[in-house]
Amino acid sequence: YQRRVHGKSKHPLPDMAQAEFSPSRGNRTATFNNSRGSPGSRTLERPAGMPFLPGFTFTDPKRTDFHKAHVFDAKNGYGTMREPPGTRGPVGGARVDTSQFPRLETPSLGVRDRGFASDFQPHFVEYHHKALRFFAYFKEAVPESPLEQYRIRKCHIVYHLEDHTISIGEPKEENSGMPQGRFLRRNHIAKTGKGNLQEPASTAGHTFYNFTDFNIACEMTFFGRTYRIYDCDEFTHDFMTKQGIALNPPEACPHDRYADTRRQGTHLVRQRAIETRDTLRQFLDHDRKVLKFMGVWDNRDAVYGDKNYYIVYYFLADDTIQVVKQKDTSLSAENDPFVSLLKRRRLPKTIVTPDFSDRQIEYYSEMDLQVGRNLHILGRQVFLYDCDQYTRYHYRTKFGHEQAPFVDVSDPSYSVPKPAIPPHTGFGTEEDSMVSVKHLHLKAPRRDFRKFLLKDGQVLRFGAYLDTPQPEDQDRRFIIGVYMMDEPVTVAVYEIRARNSGRFGGKFLQRQRVMKPGTNQSYAPGDFFVGSKIEIYSHRFVLTQADEYSLNYMENEDYEFPKANLDLICEKLRELMERTGESPRQLFESADRENSGYVTVDQFKNLLGRCGVLRHLAEQEVITLTRIFDRNGDGRISIEEFLGVVLAHDNENNNNAQGTTTTTAAPADDTQQRAAEAQRLEEATARVLRTLREKVFNRRTTLERKLREADKDGDGHITPDLLRAGLETLAVYLTDGEMQILRSNFSSPQSSLIRWRDFVRAICT
Repeated sequence: YQRRVHGKSKHPLPDMAQAEFSPSRGNRTATFNNSRGSPGSRTLERPAGMPFLPGFTFTDPKRTDFHKAHVFDAKNGYGTMREPPGTRGPVGGARVDTSQFPRLETPSLGVRDRGFASDFQPHFVEYHHKALRFFAYFKEAVPESPLEQYRIRKCHIVYHLEDHTISIGEPKEENSGMPQGRFLRRNHIAKTGKGNLQEPASTAGHTFYNFTDFNIACEMTFFGRTYRIYDCDEFTHDFMTKQGIALNPPEACPHDRYADTRRQGTHLVRQRAIETRDTLRQFLDHDRKVLKFMGVWDNRDAVYGDKNYYIVYYFLADDTIQVVKQKDTSLSAENDPFVSLLKRRRLPKTIVTPDFSDRQIEYYSEMDLQVGRNLHILGRQVFLYDCDQYTRYHYRTKFGHEQAPFVDVSDPSYSVPKPAIPPHTGFGTEEDSMVSVKHLHLKAPRRDFRKFLLKDGQVLRFGAYLDTPQPEDQDRRFIIGVYMMDEPVTVAVYEIRARNSGRFGGKFLQRQRVMKPGTNQSYAPGDFFVGSKIEIYSHRFVLTQADEYSLNYMENEDYEFPKANLDLICEKLRELMERTGESPRQLFESADRENSGYVTVDQFKNLLGRCGVLRHLAEQEVITLTRIFDRNGDGRISIEEFLGVVLAHDNENNNNAQGTTTTTAAPADDTQQRAAEAQRLEEATARVLRTLREKVFNRRTTLERKLREADKDGDGHITPDLLRAGLETLAVYLTDGEMQILRSNFSSPQSSLIRWRDFVRAICT
């Protein structure tokens, strides 16, 4: 049996949980118990009367759980209980008899049952974050002040029930001038009377302060400082009452006379005028509302004085004034480092001196600012001569009176005689000579680098011959090159070498600026075209032809070359045909004997001669007409296309005068005519936009800002005149034909206003 009980047998006892037997030796009784719900927790009790010694106790041979269980655990930083106490034992899960635990006595919180009851909570858990607060004060001596002997310092004494520690702190008071806050950190305070923790202390001896030592209307000394407790909070009163402690009635805290004097502000504090106006309401009602006056300070009587123009801003939100100098009103305004005369502040009417007097300071208000009066700004007399429209509206609606009208403070105008520019001596260039006329210190004339970058390498070449009565020079042929990247343009002349002429040819004139004979002006790009005569140093050249690049360049840049501008040529043709009185349509249709709708270039020139307009046209203008209306290059010109462009203006005038609609003969192919007109409009639009793109260059921001300023309504539409004015500020000038093209592309059919945002996007992309 002993072998079986101690587990030495391989075969355990069958059903020992239900067995109850008595061995043959002695009166020993062994009983096996099994607690339901806790497998593996079988124990073998000690037989009655046997000593509690090794060999006399028996364990359950079937037990397999030997771990040491625990009840309290920490989860997410908080103390928790894994299972209710009493269900499992400390080792192996056996039950524990809670009645065997002793009853411990806690000196600070009375007697508590430490048994593992169902609602058991540890002491530090039950009283976590619970504290007793007592209101106290102490007297601090002030030996060096003639106004007070002591000062009342109020503080809070906090007793923490969790660990029986004490902390003392003083509430901070604004502008007290004393270090306030925590007096004593949280710790245990001994009752040794020495104010330290040097002597060892035990809980049973009550050597530390406990909550039972506190009461109202009593004094307690901590670390040499005596505190008088005069009251406590509601929680403290309830807790002490439940613990059976009778609290004394609360008493009043004595007043600190010096603190009361400081609050009243009657001791050593100068009385100041207290503003009764509601500054917050004034700020909310008048924020970002500013009155604007224009003023002038004439200081020319002083040495190095000047007449200075200023802008006076009055801020209604806080009645402050700021004075800054106006721009472009003085010769020295650009170099003046003092742009602001007065920073934003309240402006006194008189200069305030530090005399420490109690007199009131009078400041300028909005009623003191009137047009036609002087404003005293720290010794300067600024005369207000005008204000803006909002300021006039403000005074009219709020005070019911109008500001005075504008006062002219400008000086009488007088003309300064300008010396005449002397003629060029011939030495050097005219630009170098003008530098010595306009400037005292000579410097090199500036070059238009923007034009140089845009038109670098653009050279127009014309064939020419000498217009001279000398027979030996009549057969000489030249090439004249015009360099467009220079400002003004430069000209170079080369002679074509001919056999058996006796001349070497080559460079005839070095590249240079050429002046018009009898004037101080140089040749412009518009002076060079096929059929023009150019006189260079007494040599007269007649331009007879131009290369394909030059013709294309002149047609694309027609604003510089009037003889290649289709709009100007058509307008000229209309005027000439009106003078002759002949019908161009009948004349051109009679020349088209095959009714093909086309005429050759020679027939076209003959028809212009028969109309009497050919002699009034330059050769370059005829070339431009033939090139534009002969787009295929097959030598034929569409009659309907030509007459549709030239006579369109005449048809409109006739319709307006007669009040009827005049219809022309239907073209042979109406669809082809509309396609040709659309293509021509598209090419003209691309040419104008390309020209504007080159001229505007990188000044898109400036152009957009000026057009936005012109758009008063902010709807993105402006008139054509405003668009032209905005471009002219950037030195970009458009003809009437170019403006018509822009109107046809950037204006809606219902109105003539131009969409300036689309226009800026088109020329800058």
